[in-house]
Amino acid sequence: MKSITDQFISFNFTTNTAPGIIKGENDNWLYLILPLRVIG
Repeated sequence: MKSITDQFISFNFTTNTAPGIIKGENDNWLYLILPLRVIG
């Protein structure tokens, strides 16, 4: 998160087990956050 220089960013999540997306205000970059389920 420290490397993001945009003033506004968008966090898009649907459910707690689905991937999430973080986008910049100019759509110059995109981060995909993948959930990890640990059983044990």
